Amino acid sequence: MRAPTTLVSLALICLMLAGCAAVTSAPAGTLKVGKASVTLSREWSNVSAIAPALADSVAAMDYQRVEILRPRPGKFKDRSAVRFDLTAQTSDGLEISGTALVAEQAGRIHIILYLAPAEHYFGASLADVESVIASVG
Repeated sequence: MRAPTTLVSLALICLMLAGCAAVTSAPAGTLKVGKASVTLSREWSNVSAIAPALADSVAAMDYQRVEILRPRPGKFKDRSAVRFDLTAQTSDGLEISGTALVAEQAGRIHIILYLAPAEHYFGASLADVESVIASVG
Protein backbone atom coordinates (compact mmCIF):
# COMPACT_ATOMS: atom_id res chain seq x y z
CA MET A 1 0.00 0.00 0.00
CA ARG A 2 2.78 2.42 -0.87
CA ALA A 3 0.76 4.33 -3.47
CA PRO A 4 -1.60 6.14 -1.04
CA THR A 5 1.33 7.26 1.12
CA THR A 6 3.16 8.51 -1.97
CA LEU A 7 0.09 10.39 -3.19
CA VAL A 8 -0.42 11.99 0.22
CA SER A 9 3.25 12.99 0.35
CA LEU A 10 3.16 14.49 -3.13
CA ALA A 11 -0.07 16.31 -2.31
CA LEU A 12 1.56 17.78 0.81
CA ILE A 13 4.59 18.85 -1.23
CA CYS A 14 2.31 20.57 -3.75
CA LEU A 15 0.39 22.27 -0.96
CA MET A 16 3.62 23.51 0.62
CA LEU A 17 4.92 24.69 -2.77
CA ALA A 18 1.72 26.63 -3.39
CA GLY A 19 2.08 28.37 -0.03
CA CYS A 20 5.77 29.07 -0.50
CA ALA A 21 5.27 30.53 -3.97
CA ALA A 22 2.95 33.14 -2.48
CA VAL A 23 5.42 34.04 0.26
CA THR A 24 8.23 34.90 -2.17
CA SER A 25 6.26 37.79 -3.61
CA ALA A 26 4.77 38.95 -0.32
CA PRO A 27 5.66 42.42 0.94
CA ALA A 28 7.57 42.89 4.19
CA GLY A 29 5.39 43.09 7.27
CA THR A 30 3.06 40.86 9.25
CA LEU A 31 1.00 38.37 7.25
CA LYS A 32 -1.87 36.37 8.77
CA VAL A 33 -3.44 33.12 7.62
CA GLY A 34 -6.13 31.91 9.99
CA LYS A 35 -4.69 32.00 13.52
CA ALA A 36 -1.09 31.90 12.27
CA SER A 37 0.95 34.99 11.49
CA VAL A 38 4.49 35.59 10.34
CA THR A 39 6.48 38.81 9.97
CA LEU A 40 8.52 39.03 6.78
CA SER A 41 11.45 41.36 7.12
CA ARG A 42 14.25 39.56 5.30
CA GLU A 43 15.74 40.24 1.89
CA TRP A 44 14.29 37.54 -0.37
CA SER A 45 16.98 37.85 -3.04
CA ASN A 46 19.58 36.16 -0.80
CA VAL A 47 18.95 32.40 -0.94
CA SER A 48 20.95 31.71 2.23
CA ALA A 49 18.61 34.06 4.14
CA ILE A 50 15.61 31.96 3.11
CA ALA A 51 16.37 29.05 5.49
CA PRO A 52 15.77 31.12 8.64
CA ALA A 53 12.73 32.76 7.03
CA LEU A 54 11.38 29.34 6.09
CA ALA A 55 11.95 28.19 9.69
CA ASP A 56 9.91 31.22 10.84
CA SER A 57 7.15 30.24 8.39
CA VAL A 58 7.12 26.66 9.72
CA ALA A 59 6.89 28.04 13.25
CA ALA A 60 3.97 30.22 12.14
CA MET A 61 2.15 27.01 11.16
CA ASP A 62 2.02 26.14 14.87
CA TYR A 63 5.22 24.06 14.98
CA GLN A 64 7.58 24.59 17.91
CA ARG A 65 11.35 24.32 18.36
CA VAL A 66 12.04 24.60 14.63
CA GLU A 67 15.72 24.00 13.89
CA ILE A 68 17.65 24.15 10.62
CA LEU A 69 20.20 21.34 10.27
CA ARG A 70 22.92 20.34 7.80
CA PRO A 71 22.88 23.22 5.30
CA ARG A 72 24.63 22.00 2.15
CA PRO A 73 24.91 22.73 -1.57
CA GLY A 74 22.12 21.60 -3.85
CA LYS A 75 21.03 21.96 -7.47
CA PHE A 76 17.94 23.44 -9.06
CA LYS A 77 17.95 23.04 -12.83
CA ASP A 78 21.31 24.50 -13.86
CA ARG A 79 21.67 26.73 -10.81
CA SER A 80 23.18 26.39 -7.38
CA ALA A 81 20.77 25.88 -4.54
CA VAL A 82 20.79 25.27 -0.79
CA ARG A 83 19.60 22.02 0.79
CA PHE A 84 18.93 21.64 4.48
CA ASP A 85 17.06 19.47 6.93
CA LEU A 86 14.88 20.68 9.75
CA THR A 87 13.22 19.40 12.88
CA ALA A 88 10.24 20.66 14.84
CA GLN A 89 7.54 19.56 17.25
CA THR A 90 3.80 19.90 17.25
CA SER A 91 2.11 21.49 20.25
CA ASP A 92 1.30 17.93 21.41
CA GLY A 93 5.00 16.98 21.33
CA LEU A 94 5.00 14.95 18.09
CA GLU A 95 8.49 15.06 16.55
CA ILE A 96 8.53 16.38 12.97
CA SER A 97 11.36 15.99 10.46
CA GLY A 98 11.78 17.84 7.21
CA THR A 99 14.01 18.51 4.25
CA ALA A 100 14.10 21.43 1.84
CA LEU A 101 15.66 22.76 -1.33
CA VAL A 102 15.83 26.53 -1.85
CA ALA A 103 16.96 28.16 -5.10
CA GLU A 104 16.76 31.48 -6.93
CA GLN A 105 16.06 31.62 -10.64
CA ALA A 106 15.11 34.64 -12.72
CA GLY A 107 14.46 36.74 -9.63
CA ARG A 108 12.11 34.20 -8.03
CA ILE A 109 12.74 31.99 -5.02
CA HIS A 110 11.79 28.33 -5.46
CA ILE A 111 11.23 26.18 -2.37
CA ILE A 112 10.55 22.48 -2.05
CA LEU A 113 9.69 21.67 1.55
CA TYR A 114 8.73 18.28 2.97
CA LEU A 115 7.54 17.89 6.57
CA ALA A 116 6.25 14.70 8.18
CA PRO A 117 6.11 12.98 11.58
CA ALA A 118 9.62 11.69 12.28
CA GLU A 119 8.57 8.36 13.78
CA HIS A 120 7.39 6.69 10.57
CA TYR A 121 6.08 8.90 7.78
CA PHE A 122 9.18 11.00 7.16
CA GLY A 123 11.40 8.01 6.45
CA ALA A 124 8.66 6.08 4.66
CA SER A 125 8.21 8.82 2.03
CA LEU A 126 11.68 10.36 1.96
CA ALA A 127 12.81 8.39 -1.12
CA ASP A 128 9.82 9.73 -3.07
CA VAL A 129 10.56 13.27 -1.91
CA GLU A 130 14.22 12.92 -2.85
CA SER A 131 13.10 11.75 -6.31
CA VAL A 132 11.01 14.90 -6.70
CA ILE A 133 13.95 17.05 -5.58
CA ALA A 134 16.34 15.19 -7.93
CA SER A 135 13.95 15.72 -10.83
CA VAL A 136 14.49 19.48 -10.64
CA GLY A 137 18.24 19.16 -10.04
